[in-house]
Amino acid sequence: MSNYNNKVLEMTGVKAFHDKGYKGQGIKVAMWDSRNSSHCPMHPEVVHDIERQFAPDAETKVFVFNGVREGVEACLEWGADIVNISMVGIDMDLFREFRSEYEGDMYEEFFERCFVVASSGNSGEEEYKYPAATEKYKDKCLAVGACFINNAGDVGITSYSTYNDRVDIANFTNINPTKDYTYNGITFPKTKAFTGTSCSAPVTSGQIACYMSMFKDIFGRKPSISEVNEYIYNHCVDIVGTKDGHGYPVLEEIKVEKEIRIKVPYGQESYYKRTITGYDGAKTYKEIINGKANEKEFTDSEGKEILPFIIATVDNVNTPDAMYAPVRWLAETIGMKVEWDDNTKEVVLKF
Repeated sequence: MSNYNNKVLEMTGVKAFHDKGYKGQGIKVAMWDSRNSSHCPMHPEVVHDIERQFAPDAETKVFVFNGVREGVEACLEWGADIVNISMVGIDMDLFREFRSEYEGDMYEEFFERCFVVASSGNSGEEEYKYPAATEKYKDKCLAVGACFINNAGDVGITSYSTYNDRVDIANFTNINPTKDYTYNGITFPKTKAFTGTSCSAPVTSGQIACYMSMFKDIFGRKPSISEVNEYIYNHCVDIVGTKDGHGYPVLEEIKVEKEIRIKVPYGQESYYKRTITGYDGAKTYKEIINGKANEKEFTDSEGKEILPFIIATVDNVNTPDAMYAPVRWLAETIGMKVEWDDNTKEVVLKF
Protein backbone atom coordinates (compact mmCIF):
# COMPACT_ATOMS: atom_id res chain seq x y z
CA MET A 1 0.00 0.00 0.00
CA SER A 2 1.36 3.43 -0.95
CA ASN A 3 2.37 6.05 1.60
CA TYR A 4 -0.42 8.26 0.26
CA ASN A 5 -2.99 5.50 0.79
CA ASN A 6 -1.77 4.99 4.35
CA LYS A 7 -1.97 8.71 4.99
CA VAL A 8 -5.58 8.79 3.84
CA LEU A 9 -6.43 5.79 6.05
CA GLU A 10 -5.06 7.71 9.02
CA MET A 11 -6.63 11.06 8.19
CA THR A 12 -10.09 9.55 7.68
CA GLY A 13 -9.98 7.69 11.01
CA VAL A 14 -10.19 4.33 9.25
CA LYS A 15 -6.85 3.04 10.53
CA ALA A 16 -7.92 3.66 14.13
CA PHE A 17 -11.13 1.71 13.49
CA HIS A 18 -9.14 -1.13 11.92
CA ASP A 19 -6.85 -1.20 14.95
CA LYS A 20 -9.93 -1.64 17.14
CA GLY A 21 -11.12 -4.54 14.95
CA TYR A 22 -13.83 -2.70 13.02
CA LYS A 23 -13.26 -3.39 9.35
CA GLY A 24 -16.79 -3.60 8.00
CA GLN A 25 -17.60 -7.09 9.27
CA GLY A 26 -21.31 -7.96 9.13
CA ILE A 27 -22.00 -5.27 6.51
CA LYS A 28 -22.90 -5.89 2.85
CA VAL A 29 -21.56 -3.38 0.33
CA ALA A 30 -22.79 -3.52 -3.27
CA MET A 31 -20.43 -1.98 -5.84
CA TRP A 32 -22.76 -0.95 -8.66
CA ASP A 33 -20.77 0.01 -11.72
CA SER A 34 -20.50 -0.23 -15.52
CA ARG A 35 -17.95 -0.73 -18.29
CA ASN A 36 -19.06 1.95 -20.74
CA SER A 37 -15.70 3.67 -20.65
CA SER A 38 -12.94 3.05 -23.17
CA HIS A 39 -10.29 4.71 -21.01
CA CYS A 40 -10.98 2.49 -17.98
CA PRO A 41 -12.98 -0.65 -18.80
CA MET A 42 -11.72 -2.25 -15.57
CA HIS A 43 -13.44 0.55 -13.63
CA PRO A 44 -15.62 -1.84 -11.51
CA GLU A 45 -12.62 -3.86 -10.33
CA VAL A 46 -10.54 -0.81 -9.39
CA VAL A 47 -13.45 0.81 -7.52
CA HIS A 48 -13.96 -2.46 -5.65
CA ASP A 49 -10.26 -2.59 -4.78
CA ILE A 50 -10.43 0.91 -3.25
CA GLU A 51 -13.43 0.00 -1.11
CA ARG A 52 -11.70 -3.18 0.11
CA GLN A 53 -8.74 -1.18 1.37
CA PHE A 54 -11.06 0.78 3.64
CA ALA A 55 -13.44 -2.04 4.67
CA PRO A 56 -11.54 -5.31 4.14
CA ASP A 57 -13.93 -7.46 6.18
CA ALA A 58 -17.18 -6.23 4.64
CA GLU A 59 -19.06 -8.60 2.39
CA THR A 60 -18.84 -7.01 -1.05
CA LYS A 61 -20.21 -7.81 -4.47
CA VAL A 62 -19.70 -6.08 -7.82
CA PHE A 63 -22.80 -5.48 -9.93
CA VAL A 64 -22.18 -4.43 -13.52
CA PHE A 65 -25.45 -3.02 -14.87
CA ASN A 66 -26.11 -0.23 -17.35
CA GLY A 67 -29.81 -0.08 -16.56
CA VAL A 68 -31.06 1.55 -13.40
CA ARG A 69 -33.94 -0.83 -12.83
CA GLU A 70 -31.68 -3.89 -13.10
CA GLY A 71 -29.22 -2.43 -10.63
CA VAL A 72 -31.90 -1.53 -8.10
CA GLU A 73 -33.43 -5.00 -8.31
CA ALA A 74 -30.07 -6.72 -7.89
CA CYS A 75 -29.03 -4.66 -4.87
CA LEU A 76 -32.37 -5.24 -3.15
CA GLU A 77 -32.35 -8.97 -3.85
CA TRP A 78 -28.82 -9.30 -2.46
CA GLY A 79 -29.76 -7.36 0.66
CA ALA A 80 -27.15 -4.61 0.39
CA ASP A 81 -26.66 -2.31 3.37
CA ILE A 82 -24.55 0.14 1.37
CA VAL A 83 -24.69 0.72 -2.38
CA ASN A 84 -21.68 2.41 -3.92
CA ILE A 85 -22.38 4.02 -7.30
CA SER A 86 -19.21 5.12 -9.08
CA MET A 87 -20.44 4.83 -12.65
CA VAL A 88 -18.13 6.64 -15.04
CA GLY A 89 -18.93 9.88 -16.84
CA ILE A 90 -21.27 9.08 -19.69
CA ASP A 91 -23.23 6.58 -17.62
CA MET A 92 -24.59 9.30 -15.38
CA ASP A 93 -27.22 9.89 -18.03
CA LEU A 94 -28.62 6.49 -17.14
CA PHE A 95 -29.97 8.04 -13.95
CA ARG A 96 -32.65 9.95 -15.79
CA GLU A 97 -35.12 7.55 -14.14
CA PHE A 98 -34.03 8.79 -10.72
CA ARG A 99 -34.43 12.36 -11.88
CA SER A 100 -37.85 11.76 -13.38
CA GLU A 101 -41.23 11.88 -11.70
CA TYR A 102 -41.42 8.08 -11.64
CA GLU A 103 -42.30 6.89 -8.13
CA GLY A 104 -42.24 3.11 -8.23
CA ASP A 105 -42.42 1.13 -5.00
CA MET A 106 -39.14 -0.60 -5.88
CA TYR A 107 -37.24 2.70 -5.93
CA GLU A 108 -38.81 3.72 -2.64
CA GLU A 109 -37.72 0.44 -1.07
CA PHE A 110 -34.21 0.85 -2.51
CA PHE A 111 -33.65 4.19 -0.81
CA GLU A 112 -35.32 3.07 2.42
CA ARG A 113 -33.24 -0.09 2.81
CA CYS A 114 -29.89 0.84 1.27
CA PHE A 115 -27.53 3.64 2.17
CA VAL A 116 -26.57 4.99 -1.25
CA VAL A 117 -23.18 6.61 -1.82
CA ALA A 118 -22.77 8.19 -5.25
CA SER A 119 -19.91 9.91 -7.02
CA SER A 120 -21.06 13.37 -8.03
CA GLY A 121 -19.16 13.73 -11.29
CA ASN A 122 -15.96 15.32 -12.53
CA SER A 123 -17.08 18.24 -14.64
CA GLY A 124 -15.98 20.95 -12.23
CA GLU A 125 -19.37 22.54 -12.77
CA GLU A 126 -22.73 22.83 -11.06
CA GLU A 127 -24.27 19.95 -12.95
CA TYR A 128 -26.90 17.56 -11.58
CA LYS A 129 -26.06 14.17 -13.08
CA TYR A 130 -26.20 11.59 -10.31
CA PRO A 131 -28.92 10.05 -8.09
CA ALA A 132 -28.65 12.67 -5.35
CA ALA A 133 -29.30 15.42 -7.89
CA THR A 134 -33.01 14.69 -7.88
CA GLU A 135 -35.05 16.64 -5.38
CA LYS A 136 -36.92 13.48 -4.44
CA TYR A 137 -33.85 11.45 -3.40
CA LYS A 138 -31.32 14.13 -2.44
CA ASP A 139 -31.75 13.43 1.29
CA LYS A 140 -31.48 9.66 0.84
CA CYS A 141 -28.31 9.55 -1.22
CA LEU A 142 -24.90 10.82 -0.14
CA ALA A 143 -23.30 12.68 -3.05
CA VAL A 144 -19.50 12.74 -2.82
CA GLY A 145 -17.11 15.26 -4.32
CA ALA A 146 -13.32 14.85 -4.46
CA CYS A 147 -10.45 16.20 -2.37
CA PHE A 148 -6.74 15.41 -2.20
CA ILE A 149 -3.62 15.92 -0.09
CA ASN A 150 -1.15 18.29 -1.71
CA ASN A 151 2.64 18.23 -1.40
CA ALA A 152 2.49 20.51 1.62
CA GLY A 153 0.23 18.06 3.41
CA ASP A 154 -2.84 20.26 3.18
CA VAL A 155 -6.26 19.06 2.01
CA GLY A 156 -7.81 20.80 -0.97
CA ILE A 157 -10.79 20.29 -3.24
CA THR A 158 -9.98 19.05 -6.75
CA SER A 159 -10.54 21.36 -9.69
CA TYR A 160 -12.79 18.80 -11.38
CA SER A 161 -15.07 18.09 -8.42
CA THR A 162 -18.71 18.85 -9.15
CA TYR A 163 -20.17 21.49 -6.87
CA ASN A 164 -23.78 22.44 -6.16
CA ASP A 165 -26.24 22.51 -3.29
CA ARG A 166 -26.78 18.74 -3.46
CA VAL A 167 -23.16 17.62 -3.20
CA ASP A 168 -22.99 16.58 0.44
CA ILE A 169 -19.34 15.91 1.28
CA ALA A 170 -15.92 15.50 -0.31
CA ASN A 171 -13.52 12.62 0.16
CA PHE A 172 -10.09 11.57 -0.95
CA THR A 173 -9.08 10.64 -4.46
CA ASN A 174 -5.69 9.62 -5.99
CA ILE A 175 -5.74 6.20 -4.28
CA ASN A 176 -3.62 3.41 -5.77
CA PRO A 177 -5.16 -0.05 -6.25
CA THR A 178 -3.39 -2.95 -4.59
CA LYS A 179 -2.71 -4.79 -7.86
CA ASP A 180 -2.87 -4.46 -11.65
CA TYR A 181 -6.24 -4.88 -13.36
CA THR A 182 -6.64 -5.82 -17.02
CA TYR A 183 -9.76 -5.94 -19.17
CA ASN A 184 -9.88 -6.36 -22.95
CA GLY A 185 -6.16 -5.81 -23.22
CA ILE A 186 -6.18 -2.54 -21.27
CA THR A 187 -4.35 -2.51 -17.93
CA PHE A 188 -4.74 -0.21 -14.98
CA PRO A 189 -1.47 -0.65 -13.04
CA LYS A 190 -1.19 -0.55 -9.26
CA THR A 191 1.47 2.14 -9.64
CA LYS A 192 -1.11 4.54 -11.05
CA ALA A 193 -3.34 6.60 -8.77
CA PHE A 194 -7.07 6.22 -9.35
CA THR A 195 -8.67 9.65 -9.57
CA GLY A 196 -12.08 11.29 -9.75
CA THR A 197 -15.19 11.08 -7.63
CA SER A 198 -15.31 7.43 -8.72
CA CYS A 199 -12.49 7.00 -6.19
CA SER A 200 -13.83 9.23 -3.41
CA ALA A 201 -17.15 7.35 -3.35
CA PRO A 202 -15.70 3.90 -2.41
CA VAL A 203 -13.47 5.60 0.18
CA THR A 204 -16.68 6.89 1.75
CA SER A 205 -18.48 3.55 1.42
CA GLY A 206 -15.58 1.84 3.18
CA GLN A 207 -15.68 4.38 5.98
CA ILE A 208 -19.39 3.90 6.46
CA ALA A 209 -19.03 0.10 6.53
CA CYS A 210 -16.48 0.43 9.37
CA TYR A 211 -18.79 2.78 11.26
CA MET A 212 -21.73 0.40 10.76
CA SER A 213 -19.74 -2.54 12.09
CA MET A 214 -18.87 -0.62 15.27
CA PHE A 215 -22.47 0.56 15.66
CA LYS A 216 -23.76 -3.01 15.27
CA ASP A 217 -21.26 -4.31 17.82
CA ILE A 218 -22.30 -1.71 20.41
CA PHE A 219 -26.06 -1.56 19.91
CA GLY A 220 -26.82 -5.00 18.48
CA ARG A 221 -28.37 -3.61 15.29
CA LYS A 222 -27.38 -1.77 12.16
CA PRO A 223 -27.82 2.01 12.11
CA SER A 224 -30.69 3.57 10.20
CA ILE A 225 -30.05 5.71 7.14
CA SER A 226 -30.77 8.86 9.14
CA GLU A 227 -28.33 7.76 11.87
CA VAL A 228 -25.59 7.21 9.28
CA ASN A 229 -26.26 10.58 7.69
CA GLU A 230 -26.17 12.35 11.04
CA TYR A 231 -22.90 10.66 12.00
CA ILE A 232 -21.21 11.52 8.70
CA TYR A 233 -22.34 15.15 8.72
CA ASN A 234 -21.30 15.60 12.35
CA HIS A 235 -17.83 14.20 11.74
CA CYS A 236 -16.72 16.20 8.72
CA VAL A 237 -13.60 18.37 8.65
CA ASP A 238 -14.08 21.56 6.65
CA ILE A 239 -11.92 22.03 3.59
CA VAL A 240 -10.69 25.58 3.08
CA GLY A 241 -11.56 27.02 -0.29
CA THR A 242 -14.48 24.76 -1.19
CA LYS A 243 -17.27 26.47 -3.06
CA ASP A 244 -20.01 25.15 -0.79
CA GLY A 245 -18.09 24.37 2.39
CA HIS A 246 -17.87 20.62 1.81
CA GLY A 247 -15.73 18.63 4.21
CA TYR A 248 -14.34 15.11 4.42
CA PRO A 249 -15.59 12.70 7.10
CA VAL A 250 -13.30 11.47 9.87
CA LEU A 251 -14.40 8.40 11.83
CA GLU A 252 -14.49 8.75 15.59
CA GLU A 253 -15.33 6.10 18.15
CA ILE A 254 -19.01 6.04 19.05
CA LYS A 255 -19.53 7.45 22.52
CA VAL A 256 -22.02 5.46 24.55
CA GLU A 257 -23.37 6.99 27.74
CA LYS A 258 -23.46 4.54 30.63
CA GLU A 259 -24.87 5.08 34.07
CA ILE A 260 -24.50 3.96 37.67
CA ARG A 261 -27.43 4.24 40.05
CA ILE A 262 -26.93 4.68 43.78
CA LYS A 263 -29.95 4.10 45.97
CA VAL A 264 -30.48 6.77 48.62
CA PRO A 265 -31.97 5.21 51.79
CA TYR A 266 -35.68 5.90 52.25
CA GLY A 267 -36.36 9.01 54.26
CA GLN A 268 -32.83 10.38 53.84
CA GLU A 269 -33.29 12.32 50.59
CA SER A 270 -31.77 15.53 51.94
CA TYR A 271 -29.34 16.96 49.46
CA TYR A 272 -26.50 19.38 49.72
CA LYS A 273 -23.97 20.85 47.28
CA ARG A 274 -20.88 21.28 49.41
CA THR A 275 -18.56 18.89 51.22
CA ILE A 276 -20.36 17.08 54.02
CA THR A 277 -18.29 16.14 57.06
CA GLY A 278 -20.88 14.56 59.28
CA TYR A 279 -24.51 13.76 60.03
CA ASP A 280 -26.38 14.51 63.23
CA GLY A 281 -29.44 12.29 62.76
CA ALA A 282 -31.72 15.08 61.54
CA LYS A 283 -31.66 17.17 58.38
CA THR A 284 -28.73 19.29 59.48
CA TYR A 285 -25.34 18.88 57.86
CA LYS A 286 -21.97 20.31 58.69
CA GLU A 287 -20.36 22.08 55.79
CA ILE A 288 -16.95 23.58 55.19
CA ILE A 289 -17.06 27.08 53.70
CA ASN A 290 -13.78 28.94 53.45
CA GLY A 291 -12.29 26.74 56.12
CA LYS A 292 -15.06 27.39 58.65
CA ALA A 293 -17.52 24.78 59.88
CA ASN A 294 -21.16 25.81 59.66
CA GLU A 295 -24.45 24.05 60.12
CA LYS A 296 -27.38 24.43 57.79
CA GLU A 297 -30.81 22.86 57.81
CA PHE A 298 -32.69 22.10 54.61
CA THR A 299 -36.41 21.70 54.13
CA ASP A 300 -37.78 18.98 51.85
CA SER A 301 -38.65 21.54 49.16
CA GLU A 302 -35.13 22.95 49.19
CA GLY A 303 -33.69 19.47 49.02
CA LYS A 304 -35.63 18.54 45.93
CA GLU A 305 -34.25 21.52 44.06
CA ILE A 306 -30.66 20.42 44.66
CA LEU A 307 -29.28 17.32 42.98
CA PRO A 308 -28.26 14.60 45.43
CA PHE A 309 -24.73 14.81 46.58
CA ILE A 310 -24.20 12.13 49.19
CA ILE A 311 -23.89 8.40 49.62
CA ALA A 312 -24.00 6.67 52.99
CA THR A 313 -20.94 4.60 53.88
CA VAL A 314 -22.55 2.76 56.79
CA ASP A 315 -25.61 0.54 56.85
CA ASN A 316 -27.51 2.46 59.50
CA VAL A 317 -27.87 6.04 58.31
CA ASN A 318 -29.83 7.04 61.39
CA THR A 319 -26.80 6.86 63.64
CA PRO A 320 -24.95 10.11 64.47
CA ASP A 321 -21.61 8.73 63.35
CA ALA A 322 -22.79 8.00 59.77
CA MET A 323 -20.30 9.45 57.27
CA TYR A 324 -21.03 10.60 53.74
CA ALA A 325 -18.92 11.08 50.60
CA PRO A 326 -19.50 13.96 48.15
CA VAL A 327 -20.77 12.08 45.14
CA ARG A 328 -21.25 15.13 42.92
CA TRP A 329 -17.74 16.41 43.43
CA LEU A 330 -16.18 12.99 42.96
CA ALA A 331 -18.24 12.25 39.85
CA GLU A 332 -17.80 15.59 38.13
CA THR A 333 -14.07 15.52 38.84
CA ILE A 334 -13.74 12.45 36.61
CA GLY A 335 -16.10 13.77 33.94
CA MET A 336 -19.39 12.17 34.97
CA LYS A 337 -22.80 13.83 34.91
CA VAL A 338 -24.90 13.70 38.09
CA GLU A 339 -28.69 13.52 37.99
CA TRP A 340 -31.46 12.70 40.45
CA ASP A 341 -34.28 10.27 39.70
CA ASP A 342 -37.04 11.41 42.04
CA ASN A 343 -39.25 8.43 41.17
CA THR A 344 -36.74 5.81 42.30
CA LYS A 345 -34.87 8.04 44.79
CA GLU A 346 -31.59 7.25 43.07
CA VAL A 347 -28.46 9.23 42.29
CA VAL A 348 -27.66 8.66 38.60
CA LEU A 349 -24.06 8.94 37.44
CA LYS A 350 -23.69 9.10 33.65
CA PHE A 351 -20.43 8.67 31.79
